[in-house]
Amino acid sequence: MIIEFDGYGINEYVIGLNRSLNELRTMYLNVKNEEISNEDLLSLFCVHYHYKKIPKLLREDVTSDVVIDLDTDYIYIPNR
Repeated sequence: MIIEFDGYGINEYVIGLNRSLNELRTMYLNVKNEEISNEDLLSLFCVHYHYKKIPKLLREDVTSDVVIDLDTDYIYIPNR
């Protein structure tokens, strides 16, 4: 599963195990903290749940399965 983290000043993709939207919501809320930056949240999410960041050089043809909007905390499946 490829997850896109989208927010102010950040647009990153990670890859890991398939999860339901409810599971992802719980995982995200477990690492979300107002005291940390979006970049730190992404790193904590990856370490805690064994996801890997996709390097920018490999992202040309990558499409996400799920988007996590870091500004609104909305998690959704994008329309393609």
